[in-house]
Amino acid sequence: MPVIDVHTHIFTHKWLELLRQRGGAYNIQTRPDGQQEVFRGNTPVVIPQKGHFDFDMRIRQMDESGIDISVVSLTCPNVYWGDQATSCLAARESNDAIAEAQARYPGRIRWFTSLPWEYPEAALEELRRTCENGASGVMVLANIAGRNLTDPMFAPIWAEIDRRALPVLVHPTDPPGVDLMDMTKFDLSWAVGFMFDTTLAITRMIFEGFFDQYPNLKLIASHAGGALPYLAGRFEKANEIGIPQRRKMKRKPIDYLRRIYYDCITYSPASLEFLVSVVGADRVLFGTDWPHQVYDIRGAFANTARLPKEQCDAIRGNNALRVFGSDASRGGSEDLMRRDTLAILFSQRHLALAPRATTTAALARPDRRAAPPISRSIARHRTTGTRSVKKASKTEHLKPIRYRRRYRERTPARAPTYTARNTVRLIPERSLAKLG
Repeated sequence: MPVIDVHTHIFTHKWLELLRQRGGAYNIQTRPDGQQEVFRGNTPVVIPQKGHFDFDMRIRQMDESGIDISVVSLTCPNVYWGDQATSCLAARESNDAIAEAQARYPGRIRWFTSLPWEYPEAALEELRRTCENGASGVMVLANIAGRNLTDPMFAPIWAEIDRRALPVLVHPTDPPGVDLMDMTKFDLSWAVGFMFDTTLAITRMIFEGFFDQYPNLKLIASHAGGALPYLAGRFEKANEIGIPQRRKMKRKPIDYLRRIYYDCITYSPASLEFLVSVVGADRVLFGTDWPHQVYDIRGAFANTARLPKEQCDAIRGNNALRVFGSDASRGGSEDLMRRDTLAILFSQRHLALAPRATTTAALARPDRRAAPPISRSIARHRTTGTRSVKKASKTEHLKPIRYRRRYRERTPARAPTYTARNTVRLIPERSLAKLG
């Protein structure tokens, strides 16, 4: 079972320089601690870190943490700034940089494309170009320069995404009105504003009947959906007392909440368990927010380890394989979904399941259109890890380091078992010398 991180970000140096020169309301300021930070006016937005720019560093971090595949995205403010030429250039430059990284690390990197949403015709062209060049899904911020995601001007883009059945990562940014709500202090724009942005965007989609209009959308709500899981009961009450003539959705709000996907970034095991109790473990994906200052790789592993094994495996990778690989129509046969006769392949055009024959050809002559299968990619990069082994402790599940990962995949000797309290303990059952 591969570990697949669907919430991890990049910047590029050219993108940052373009923002510095033509960012409009966005500017770069120096924080009291000396770090450079992107602001919108006087509202803090994001602090670029070295890992945003360095894919070699990213791969090392993935190896050390036990992450097999990262589906990366350009984080906020994405490309929603400047004029049309600037927005299109920012999208093209960042998308091409990630495509090059995927070609360099075909078994480890996948990506969400960024689009100039404010210019629908250009966005459609960039969607077509990047899907052909390896994009596996679409990244969109929860508001596009202050516009709602359900704005009619974006309808042609959503229609094409729906036609392609692409996964869409909805990520927050500073919401409109942060200045009026005085969120510029204490990083409240991040701690509260981001959660509000995602919550409002997807709530509006639900009540607008958006998911009925676009039935093939596979939306992923960042940061465990913001406040969405905790408002499920309130949404049901709002639907109950609402005026029938205003109703646009065809089902109950909870049905839509259980249709979309969420990452596991909660910073709290109790919050993750509550999310699972509301929407089900089959709707939750693994995410870390690396390399932001607030990334939580250790917490993502520790919190998922507290769940029953089936749920843990689903969240860490199996759900992502389904979300990014369920489009069997490209292969023309339902037999493509048979895991016992297939190798899992994250294709460069769209994450999909592919026959072994295709996989073998891809291995023989890899290019941007055909990446090696996950299983072989994992086996290859695991062989580079250290072979030293430490004695397991009661808190070993909190330390997802390389040698422990080898045990998980290569032998049942170190497989996690679960007690009545859903805690993990590692039980050695045979000599470590046999790990080879």
